[in-house]
Amino acid sequence: MISKYELQTLCTEAAKLKSAGAMSVVPTERLVRLMHILEKNIRDGTKVTPLVDEDDEEEDRLWQELVMERIMRGVDASLTALYILTSSNMSKRVYLEDLIERCVQFAKFQLNNTIYPAFDPVYRVSDKKDGYVGNVKKRRSQVRDVRDRNILSLYNKLHQIVGLLADLLSLQTLTDTAVLQLSTMGVAPFFVENVSELQLSALRLVTKVFAEYEKHRRLLLDDILASIARLPSSKRSLRTYRLNSDENIQMLTALVLQLIQCVVDLPDHLSTDAARKKKPAIEEASSPDKQRKENETGSRAMDRDVLISTRYETAMSTAYSFLSVFLSKTGSKTEEIDYRPLFENFVQDLLLTVNKPEWPAAELLLSLLGKLLVQKFSNQKTDNTLRVASLDCLGVVAARLRRDAVTSQLKVSTIDQIMCRVQQEEDRDAPLLEDGTAPPPEKPLENGLRDDHQHKKNKKKKGSSSSNPEGAPSVSSGSGITGISDEEEKRCQFLQRVLLDWLAVNAEGDAALLHARHFYIGQWYRDAFSEILRQKTGVLSPTKHRPKPQHRKRKKRKGESSSEESAVETDEEEDRREDLVSEELKNQVKELAESRKKFLLTKVAAFPPASPGAVTQTLQTHIGYDDAELITRYLASKRSFSQSFDAYLKQILRVLTEPAILVRTKAMKCLTMVVEADPAVLARPDMQMGVHHSFLDHSTSVREAAVDLVGKFVLSRPELLNNYYDMIAARI
Repeated sequence: MISKYELQTLCTEAAKLKSAGAMSVVPTERLVRLMHILEKNIRDGTKVTPLVDEDDEEEDRLWQELVMERIMRGVDASLTALYILTSSNMSKRVYLEDLIERCVQFAKFQLNNTIYPAFDPVYRVSDKKDGYVGNVKKRRSQVRDVRDRNILSLYNKLHQIVGLLADLLSLQTLTDTAVLQLSTMGVAPFFVENVSELQLSALRLVTKVFAEYEKHRRLLLDDILASIARLPSSKRSLRTYRLNSDENIQMLTALVLQLIQCVVDLPDHLSTDAARKKKPAIEEASSPDKQRKENETGSRAMDRDVLISTRYETAMSTAYSFLSVFLSKTGSKTEEIDYRPLFENFVQDLLLTVNKPEWPAAELLLSLLGKLLVQKFSNQKTDNTLRVASLDCLGVVAARLRRDAVTSQLKVSTIDQIMCRVQQEEDRDAPLLEDGTAPPPEKPLENGLRDDHQHKKNKKKKGSSSSNPEGAPSVSSGSGITGISDEEEKRCQFLQRVLLDWLAVNAEGDAALLHARHFYIGQWYRDAFSEILRQKTGVLSPTKHRPKPQHRKRKKRKGESSSEESAVETDEEEDRREDLVSEELKNQVKELAESRKKFLLTKVAAFPPASPGAVTQTLQTHIGYDDAELITRYLASKRSFSQSFDAYLKQILRVLTEPAILVRTKAMKCLTMVVEADPAVLARPDMQMGVHHSFLDHSTSVREAAVDLVGKFVLSRPELLNNYYDMIAARI
C-alpha cells in the first residue's frame, strides 16, 4: 500500500506530466508496474463508506476517519491511473482491463453510497423504508448543504474521475462489463439534487458511450426513462444547465438533446472523398497507391446517401421512442407520481432551445412531438387523460409557432448585411501563398477547395437553369410556375457554411458542437430535395401543406374517422400540388439538391486541409452568437416545422366536434393560447366556424370557454366585431 501523502504527490505529478505531454517518456515497464500497485490501493477503498449516523459514539467516529483515509487513497490512486491512461501516445500495454474496471467500480460505489446520500435525502436508506420509496418532494424538502470537507473533497475528485473516464472512451475500446457499469454510473447523477458539476461530467460520459457503443443505446434510454420520476424538482436544482446569461434548461433535456445529436456521427472520409473528386485526373493517377485509394473511396461514395440518411433516421427513431414512452407515462394510471409536470417542463425546455445554433435536435424533437400529439388526441380509444395532456401540449407548441411568426424578424436585408460583412472579412483574411501574394482573384471569398467548389456550382447553376442573369428570378417555362431564383439557394449555402464554420471554431471549448455540426449536415443532406422543392413551390398555395409531412402523416393513420378524413384531404392537396410541378422544375430541383449535397460533403471534416500552395490556413469565424442564432432561425424557417402552424390549428379545431366534453373544453383553451399569441387568428374562416360551433355546444364549460375567448380579444381587433357580433348577440 502507498501512503496517503505519497499518493497525493504521485497524483499531482501525474497531472503535471499529462499536461506537459511528457507521460510517454516514462518507460512502459515502470508504468505497468505502477498500475498494478495502484489497482491494489483502489481495491482497498472500493467497498467502504464513511457515512455514519449522527448518534454514533466516539469509537465509530474514529472508525470513520480510518475509512475516509482508505477512500481518499483509492480516489487518488484512481485519478493517478486515469491521468496516465488518458495521456497522449501511451503504449497499449498500459491499458489494463482489470485496472479500468476497478476504477469504474470504485467510482460507482462511492457515488451511490457516499455522495448521493450526502447530497440528496432521497438516496438515504432509513430503517423504516428501503431504497427510494416514499414521497420524493417531502424527503427533498429536508435537504441541507454539505459542509463536511472530506465529503466535498471526495465529490470534487469523483467528478474529475467521471470526466477522465469520458476521455478514456475516446482512446480505448472497453469491455461490455465496463461499459454497462459506466452507463448506469453516468445516468444516475441526472436524478440527484445539488450535483450540477458531476452532472456536467456525466453528460460527457453518457454522450461518449451513446455515440461509441451502439448496442448500449437502448439500455441507456430505458435507464433514463425508468429514472425520470426522481428528477430534481426544487427551484434551485430544476434547471441547472446554462444556455446563456438569462436562460437555463434541465440537465435531462441537455442530455437527451446531446444523445440524439451524437448519433449522426459522420466519418471524415466523406469529406476527403469529395475533395479528391475535385483534383485533376493527372495528379490522382501519379501512383498506383493513389489509384487504389481512389477505387476504395469510390466504392465508399456509392453508399454515402444511405450512410448519411441511415444515421439521421436512427436519430429520428431514437427521438421518437423517447418521446412516445415519456408521453405515455403522462397518461398512465399505474404510475405512482404525476408525470405531466415533468413532461411540460421538458417541452418548455425544447421551446427554449429551438433555433439555438448548438441545439439542432430541438427542432426534430418538436416536429416529432407534434405528430405524436396529434396521433394521441385524435384517437378516441386513447385514455381521456392522455388526450387532454396531448392537446394541451400541442396548444403550447402552436402558440409558440404563431408567436415566432409574428415577432421574428427574418429580414432578408439583415441576413444580406451579415453575408456582406462576412464576405468582406474573408476577403481581408484570405490565406497567403508561398511567395506572399494573395490567392487568384477567381476565389477571393471562399476558403480553399470548399469555396472554389461553391464557385463552380454557382457557374453550373447559372448555365443550367436558364438564360436569366444571376440574381434574377428563375421561371420554369411551360409550367406556369414562378419559383424563387437560384440566388436563394446560394444564400442558403453561404449561411450554412458560415454556421458550420462557427460551430467548428467554437467546438474547441465544447466538443458537443462537433456533434451539432454533423447533425446539421445530416439533416440538410437528407432533406435537400424536399426543402428546395418547398422553396420553389411555396408560391403555389397560401396553405402550408408540405409534401414530406403529408407522406409521414399518411403512414401514421390509425383508422379513426377524423384521422382518415384528414389524411384524405392532405393526399388530395398533395396530388393537386404535384400535378402543377413540371418535370423541368423537378430536374432543376434535383440539380440544386445534388449541388447542395456535394457542398455539404466538403464540410463533414471540421478542419479540412489547407489550400495547395498556402503557407498557413486557419479556419476563422466572423460572426458572433447573436448572428449565429439569427442565421439558424432563417435556415429553420425553410423547414416544415416552422410552417406547421396551420396543420396544428386544423387538428385542434377538428376535435371541437368530439363527444368527450373534457377534450372539447381543452381544445377551446388551446385556441385561447393561440389567440393570445396572435389575435389576428380570429379572422380566419375556419376559426370563426369553430368558435360558432362551440357557442352552440350543449356543454356549459365549452360555451363559456368560447365566449371567454372571443370576449378577451375581439375588442383589441375592432375589425373582428362584425364577424362575431351576430354570434354573440344570438346567445344573449
